[in-house]
Amino acid sequence: MVKELKILSIADLEQVDDIEEEVLPVPEWGGALRIRSLTKAAQGRIRRRATMKNGDLDVDKSQMWMLLEGIVEPKLAQKDFALLAKRNAGVVDRVIMAISRLSGITPDSQISAEAVDEAEAMFQEE
Repeated sequence: MVKELKILSIADLEQVDDIEEEVLPVPEWGGALRIRSLTKAAQGRIRRRATMKNGDLDVDKSQMWMLLEGIVEPKLAQKDFALLAKRNAGVVDRVIMAISRLSGITPDSQISAEAVDEAEAMFQEE
């Protein structure tokens, strides 16, 4: 039996607060960062900014824009790309993965298997 769900209205959607934030410890840098999940609009901005003229995605730019969109504190700017590029790749990748996890996406913007499993679990027969 499929669980009956309420059909959402526009007013319901306007009230939704589904952007998550968390403090991510970064002991290698001597502290922590406040990160948040990406909105769909932010995901689109990242893709547009990182798409080259030939239509290919520049993965490095995509990751840097993801960091700029996903790190809340300290607030980073485009000029900080060079600073982040000089940091330990494993640490930077861990931050990217945490932002992706909060957003329910993988670094290449695909829906994560965990998010799919959670959605499917909501509609399983009882």
